[in-house]
Amino acid sequence: MSEPVPIHAEGIFIMGIDGGVWEDLIFEYLDRDHYYRGLMRSRETLLNELRTVMSNMQGFLDEETIKINGEVVRARVVDISLGFRAHSIGHT
Repeated sequence: MSEPVPIHAEGIFIMGIDGGVWEDLIFEYLDRDHYYRGLMRSRETLLNELRTVMSNMQGFLDEETIKINGEVVRARVVDISLGFRAHSIGHT
């Protein structure tokens, strides 16, 4: 079985009136063996994967130095979800 391969990523930054910054990251994977679709068969398996991805993402952010207007700030992962493009569901 082959691992899903990241093929595209997109980041969208939103700055709030209170000075808070939110970033939405969207990753697209080539998943020939339907690894991610297989996670949908078990709620516990899906939740474990989401926890792992969230923890990994937080770890990557913790290694970064992030500055806004010259001030070092911390980033925190607050949510993660898994979605599918319509053309990928049901295809083998």
